[in-house]
Amino acid sequence: MALVTLSRQLGSWGEEIGQDVARQLGASFIDREIIKSVAMRMDAPEQLIDDIEEKTPGFAKRVANAIIQAFADGTGLAPLVGVVPAPVLPPPEEEESEASPPVFSFDLNDTLYLNFVREVVQEIAQAGNAVIAGRAAHLLLKEVAGALHVLVVAPWPLRIERIMEQRGCSRDAAEKSARDSDHARESYTERFYHAHWADPTRYHLTLNTGFLTREQACAIVIDAAQRIR
Repeated sequence: MALVTLSRQLGSWGEEIGQDVARQLGASFIDREIIKSVAMRMDAPEQLIDDIEEKTPGFAKRVANAIIQAFADGTGLAPLVGVVPAPVLPPPEEEESEASPPVFSFDLNDTLYLNFVREVVQEIAQAGNAVIAGRAAHLLLKEVAGALHVLVVAPWPLRIERIMEQRGCSRDAAEKSARDSDHARESYTERFYHAHWADPTRYHLTLNTGFLTREQACAIVIDAAQRIR
C-alpha cells in the first residue's frame, strides 16, 4: 500500500496529479478531510480551523469562544497540552458588556491545533494507501519509512494562465491568488515547523509541470511510490 504526501503551488496541477495518482493506486486522496476531522475533534466550526491556519484577524476570540464551549472548565485541554489555561481579560478597548459571556484567550491554540493535525495525519499514515495533500504532511511524516514526499511546481507565467482558465478571472486576480497562496504555504510551514515549505531537500521528488505533462508527472510519482515502499 502506498503513502504519498503532496505539496503543490497553486496553478501547478498538483491537486489534479494527486487525484490521478490516488485513483491509479486505488488510494484515498486526503485534503480538506483533515480540516473536517480536526474541527470535529475540537468541536469547532471548520472556518475556525481555517482561521488558525491562516492566522486571520480576529481569529483568537472566535477560537477561544468555540473551545470554551467544548472545554468549559479548561480541564479538557490537560491531556493534550498538560496545562490548564488561566483566563486572560480582554484589553480595555475590547471589554465586553456585563450581559456578554466572558472571553478567554488560552494562548495555546496553535499547540492544540497541531496536536490534532498530528494525530489525524498519523492515523491516516498508519492506515496507509493514501495521498495526503497539504498540512505540511511531508514534515509530519518525514521519519515514516515508505512514505514518498512530492512537491509539484510550475513556472509563474504558466501558473497564472492556468489559474485564469480554471477560475475565469482576470490576470491581476490570478496573480494575487498565486502570491497569496505561496505566502500562506510558506507562512504555515515557518510558523508551525520552522522550516521552508519550498525547500527541495525536504522532498523525494520536485516535479515541474512546465516540462512534464500531467500524465508524465503522475507516472513518475506512481513509479517512485511503488519503488520506495
